[in-house]
Amino acid sequence: MMSYKVIHGGVDFDVVVRNPEEDVIYASFAGEHGEEDRIYFTTHSKLEYAYCIDNRGYSKGRKVVQLEIGLTSLKRWKQRIDPLKRLMVHTEGSFLATSEDQVILRVREMNMREQVEKLFSLVALRGVTNIVIVACVGVINYFVLKRALR
Repeated sequence: MMSYKVIHGGVDFDVVVRNPEEDVIYASFAGEHGEEDRIYFTTHSKLEYAYCIDNRGYSKGRKVVQLEIGLTSLKRWKQRIDPLKRLMVHTEGSFLATSEDQVILRVREMNMREQVEKLFSLVALRGVTNIVIVACVGVINYFVLKRALR
């Protein structure tokens, strides 16, 4: 495992990892990577690997890059990594389900808001209609009583 983090300066540098046969096993050129990255690879070799962070051909400004290289036996870490992978997959599934639920709830909220607005307009229309009907009944009663009392 190799990780790097830019402490000072930009990301205009190349990162290359080569195996003992000089084959490139990882390459990221300026602009392709962020300020922080981790590179994982496994090997059964006891030979030397080359880790290169190169700024030639770019801004040539001063850069401070923190570089960490970790070596370990996969057999020793496999028991620790497997539960972590399961937990990560479970957590990812939970987040995806939560995201889907959120989308569904937003759609339902939108539909409910539309229904509430329709109901509000219907209630307002019914109230106005009731006022008009009561006014008409009052006017009719006025004329009927006026005629009856003559």
